[in-house]
Amino acid sequence: MVKVSCDYSKRHHIVAYFVSKCFPGVEIEQTGEKHKDGFCNYLNLPSFLDAVPVLGWKESMPFLAEWKVGMPYKEILALLPAIEEAVPSLSEREQMLLFFLLFSETIFVNLAKAKKLKDFPHISALYAATAANPKTEQVMQDYEKAKKLETKATDQASFDIGLPDNYKVVTRFPPEPSGYLHIGHAKAALLNQYFAETYHGQMIVRMDDTNPTNEKEEFEKTILEDLALLGITNYTLTRTSDHFGRLYQLAESLIQKGLAYCDNTPVEEMRYNREHGIATAHRDASVEDNQRIFKGLATTEEYDSYCLRAKISVDNANKAMRDPVIYRVNKTPHHYTGTTHRIYPTYDFACPVVDSIEGVTLALRTNEYRDRNPQYMWFISALDLTNRPMIWDFSRLNFKRTLLSKRKLRWFVDNGQVSGWDDPRMPTVRGILRKGLSKDALRAYIISQGPSRNTVLLSWDKLWSDNAHHIDGLSKRYHGIDAGDALTLKIEGGSTQQIKVQGKEEHRTLTPEVFVSKADAASLKAGEEITLMGVGSFKVLSLPENGPGTISQTATPPKNTKLKLTWAPSTGNVKARVFEYTDLITVDKPEDQELKDIVNHESKEEREVLCDERALQIKEGDFIQIEKRGFFFCDSLSPLTLNLVPGTKQNRQ
Repeated sequence: MVKVSCDYSKRHHIVAYFVSKCFPGVEIEQTGEKHKDGFCNYLNLPSFLDAVPVLGWKESMPFLAEWKVGMPYKEILALLPAIEEAVPSLSEREQMLLFFLLFSETIFVNLAKAKKLKDFPHISALYAATAANPKTEQVMQDYEKAKKLETKATDQASFDIGLPDNYKVVTRFPPEPSGYLHIGHAKAALLNQYFAETYHGQMIVRMDDTNPTNEKEEFEKTILEDLALLGITNYTLTRTSDHFGRLYQLAESLIQKGLAYCDNTPVEEMRYNREHGIATAHRDASVEDNQRIFKGLATTEEYDSYCLRAKISVDNANKAMRDPVIYRVNKTPHHYTGTTHRIYPTYDFACPVVDSIEGVTLALRTNEYRDRNPQYMWFISALDLTNRPMIWDFSRLNFKRTLLSKRKLRWFVDNGQVSGWDDPRMPTVRGILRKGLSKDALRAYIISQGPSRNTVLLSWDKLWSDNAHHIDGLSKRYHGIDAGDALTLKIEGGSTQQIKVQGKEEHRTLTPEVFVSKADAASLKAGEEITLMGVGSFKVLSLPENGPGTISQTATPPKNTKLKLTWAPSTGNVKARVFEYTDLITVDKPEDQELKDIVNHESKEEREVLCDERALQIKEGDFIQIEKRGFFFCDSLSPLTLNLVPGTKQNRQ
């Protein structure tokens, strides 16, 4: 495996990026270090090419022996005759390599400016054919995406959490299959992935299926789908239920050691006793009695009022250490194990035990679990488990006007305030992606936050701003006019015709009548020349006041007109449902308010937009820009549904 160093801030490094994408056995390594070994030094291109498997460049492209990255234009010009002669005999992949080398040195641009491109017909043909090759276009798009998302080292959060050198990292993400993943889960999942990948370790996704009352198989499926949406696919899938037998045995061993006891104290009384440091009457029951009751818990209904508690402390200052419950009865059939079990371990007991059993070495937990860390380590010590994971607490994501409680989010679903868990107003992974958040922008944002322990209430503005920069380069441009805001301009002597858009490889359909926005029409003056963007200039003959306005086409260059109007053809336009979503609640930081009192009843706005005929090319999942309106995410095609991406709304004439 050849590692190719790549600094996305350097134009030349698109060559390294191309090689890593198109040649087997080559792996990209992102770096901005000036003296990093590899291609980013650009000291010796031939040596680099020699290291690339399956590339016999010396026979097909011997002129590259004299190539120096960044050499003067005149020196490259001297090599062009040899390049011109070699081009026809090169393979497609070799031609692409040559294209990116010339592109990285701006040779095509310089030749075109000097009007010398025609002197090299094979190089000119190479430029035209390779630039139009979908493979080339994909590499360039991916490179620009990676370049835009590259976070400068000075802006990066610190990931130094004190891991020893050569530490074998095994992380785990343990969601409960009781609902959809939300943005808080996304942070946990992406951080676990980041540490596993950065330290060349392993990531485990473990379904924490210890409470059959709330859990369903369909939620397991949606969680795995959500992880795939986030780009998380390289992991080992396990379930806590895989270890139910072992967990039961270890609970028995705690009883045998006198470190666990069965208790049937009523729930409210137990809660009161724990709060006030009062021992229950069952705390000092014999090992034999506890063994008998625990066995009965697992096999009969006689002891259904009991639970099993760890015998740690009655009055520890840390209330998480006050004899926590570790097993309880639940008669609901389990979605995976059925009716095999009637008692289930609690998360507090199962988590440290299964972490240790599965070989987890780095347990990333939100800081709400910080008080439970001593409890976590107590179980590992009490059970003589040899694998002791390192724990790192990180702050959970808290956004203004955002609820992350599953119980509270379920209220919005059950009460018809949203269309479902994937509604674009919901902070679920599916919801925010449908709202127009790019998964790559989300990942970059999470990584920029890092595993910090500082708890702050965040604004969505920064995330949406970063997202806007990212999707700009991915979005094709279209025109669109509000159906309820459209006025007609009639072209004098006009007919339906296809007009090539200047500077672009696309055409627009110009119809005898076109729609423009009411706001643009209000700026028109009779006798003035305007531009219909993409098709040319026109003179305003009459205004659209009590009927259609009239215009006539002129030869005036568009650069010489003041008003540039977006427009849609009167026939053949594409109707789109356009939605704008805002916050689901009306307060920044909800406390104890009733949800019905803080719900935003004006969080969704819909309108119909008449898009130009090119909108037929839009695919579900695309990001697009409707010029002068904003950026949109294509949510569905039947009918065409576009969701306005927050932070991108425009209102320009």
